[in-house]
Amino acid sequence: MRHRVFASVSAAAVLAALVLLPAAPSTAQTDLRTGWGDPDLQGIWDFRTITPLERPEELGDQAFLTAEEAANLEQEVVDRNTELANRAARRTTATESVDRGEDGAPGFYNNFWLDRGTRTVGTRRTSLIVDPPNGRLPEMSPEGRERTEASRAYRRDHPADSWLDRSAYDRCILGFNAGPPITPGGYNQNLQVFQTPDEVVLVTEMVHTVRVVPLDGRPPLPEHMRQWSGDSRGRWEGDTLVIETGNFYDQRRWRGTTPDMTLVERLTRVDADTLEYTYTVTDPQTWTRPWTASIPMQRTDQPLYEYACHEGNYSMPGILGGARVDEAEAAATAAAQPDGWARPFPGHRVIGNLYAVGTYDLAVFLVTSDEGHFLINTGLEDSIPLIRDNIESLGFRLEDVRVLLQMQAHWDHTAALAQIKEAVGAEMWATAEDAPVLEDGGFSDPHFGGRQSFRPVSVDRVIEDGEVLQLGDARLTVMLSPGHTAGSSSYLMTVSEGGRDYNVAIANMATINPGKQLVVDPTYPGVADDFAETFRKQKALDVDVWVAAHGGQYGLHDKYEPGQEYSPDTFVDPEGFREAVERLEQLYLAQLESERQ
Repeated sequence: MRHRVFASVSAAAVLAALVLLPAAPSTAQTDLRTGWGDPDLQGIWDFRTITPLERPEELGDQAFLTAEEAANLEQEVVDRNTELANRAARRTTATESVDRGEDGAPGFYNNFWLDRGTRTVGTRRTSLIVDPPNGRLPEMSPEGRERTEASRAYRRDHPADSWLDRSAYDRCILGFNAGPPITPGGYNQNLQVFQTPDEVVLVTEMVHTVRVVPLDGRPPLPEHMRQWSGDSRGRWEGDTLVIETGNFYDQRRWRGTTPDMTLVERLTRVDADTLEYTYTVTDPQTWTRPWTASIPMQRTDQPLYEYACHEGNYSMPGILGGARVDEAEAAATAAAQPDGWARPFPGHRVIGNLYAVGTYDLAVFLVTSDEGHFLINTGLEDSIPLIRDNIESLGFRLEDVRVLLQMQAHWDHTAALAQIKEAVGAEMWATAEDAPVLEDGGFSDPHFGGRQSFRPVSVDRVIEDGEVLQLGDARLTVMLSPGHTAGSSSYLMTVSEGGRDYNVAIANMATINPGKQLVVDPTYPGVADDFAETFRKQKALDVDVWVAAHGGQYGLHDKYEPGQEYSPDTFVDPEGFREAVERLEQLYLAQLESERQ
């Protein structure tokens, strides 16, 4: 559909613009005008800068850097680039576990491939945005927020149903910094300007995005003829070229704007080596007010290079093919999972302020307090409505969860963590060993890794063995229980009821997944020793009440029937805990002996 951008432009007009390109003006030239008298904007202009679009919040009302601050910032960038260039390679061969983004894509280019620049803008402004005065984007309108959230939710659930779900950048239609408006970022940050008496041609190096801007006063295109780069019309106001653009294609999705966004760009030749580029964005359906940014571009004698994006765009079949593989694997996993994992089961009180709110077999626990709640585990991604219903049936609210915890970083216990965190604003706390697995969506999991098995969730706090976690009047003691995963955790608490103290263990049992090796496991060195440590710790516990990550592990359905009247003694089972630990240890020792033989 790229040809739609050029629908109103004759080939002869473009050819004329190219032929009439004069040599770049020298700094000694005083009258920077074309042969027909218009201000001469022609040449290649570099718009790299380390000045951010928005002013950093910590700078408050500071609109400008001092000369010293600017110099220090620029030196920090140079030093950082040097340090990264000299750093030893962290990965020299392909492996299953690689850095992953939020959507599961492999890690981005390293610093070698980026060309962000090393200079702040000449004015030393703290942001490219000059209006609003705080240097930040205006507040989004209610409609804009709702539309943005809906768009994010759709892209999260449909990242690659077809090529239409991918961005214009992935599809090699527009450059990510080409706009319009032009915005510094990444690499290929150059603009070439051509002029004729009747047209101005703007070519950005990134994906060779080209706009031909008529100056002859012709009317805009009909509203139904929308284009990726919009429909531009230009005019001269003194020595400033003013370009007004509307009629944007609805798939463009630049910063969440609507097709009805209007853009006014102003290009002024300040001197032989500087082109001031200022733009104002107006879109009431997205922001509560217009906003303006200004970028001083610097003349360069370097050529504009071809950006052959379509010719080498192997990523598109790779993205779509990978999505089909993920879908097939997810379907196979869903078909193989036990029925009890998704089967509803009523929420119930275990003892004191500990409640079970999960499914028939995948345990999810709510530990309540007077200042919000802990939620431990989530089960499968589609279990969220069931968890919410169970919590509300017990007189609590999912929105009052303040801290998310997990017992093990396997997908069947963590799949809804990211969604619940986003929905209620809770913090995610995890052990140092399981945090990376949570943050890459399971890719680095030693047993099930190599693909994203759940939506990645960012970890806000790392918890340690023996640490006491406190939320209001609730206290949980972390007991690292490695083996099943390297960062598997149990949580210990004391509950007082009826004049008696109960020692309660939310215990991650040391089960061994089918196919797991103990003696020689290159994905998890030391796994046998970790299991042994967990058995030692659990055998030393004095437990009255215990629950585990699966209902079947702690005899849920032998101890409790739906609708059963609450009693603090329902789950009292110290002997059952000791027997379960002993049984699992014997299985562990038998497998260890078998592997060694």
